[in-house]
Amino acid sequence: MNIEIERKFLIKELPLKFEETIHIRQYYLSNSQNLVQRLRIFNQEKAIMSFKEKTSKISKYEFEYTIPLKDANKMISIADVPFIDKKRHIIHIDSLKWEIDEFLDKNKGLIIAEVELKTENQPINIPNWIGKEVTDDRKYYNYNLALKPYILWL
Repeated sequence: MNIEIERKFLIKELPLKFEETIHIRQYYLSNSQNLVQRLRIFNQEKAIMSFKEKTSKISKYEFEYTIPLKDANKMISIADVPFIDKKRHIIHIDSLKWEIDEFLDKNKGLIIAEVELKTENQPINIPNWIGKEVTDDRKYYNYNLALKPYILWL
């Protein structure tokens, strides 16, 4: 079990260099009042099943389990579930890991940066490529982007 503390921001422009880029397809298998279950496939090489608490706070319980890629692909072939497709760019600044999600497919054009913190009140230096904070705006939650993609906002 992990407690995730993160803040989300829109991006004004992409940074020039990344340490790593990962392709992620994220499928939403179930959604209850308090918990969302997702299946993520990374670079078509690794699959993780996760359960994430839904809350309006920036701290959330998150449970993650690696599963065989073959099983993940079979689940996807059976289920007709909402999903998102994105490239995640990783960059470290001031010992903080920034994950920049460049959305693809129906969310193309949307870029969001997330930074995970150790405490809710942890001070951070905001890089100049960061725009408006959207941590509390539910329309930017990945699950909501799977249901109502960015292209429908325009």
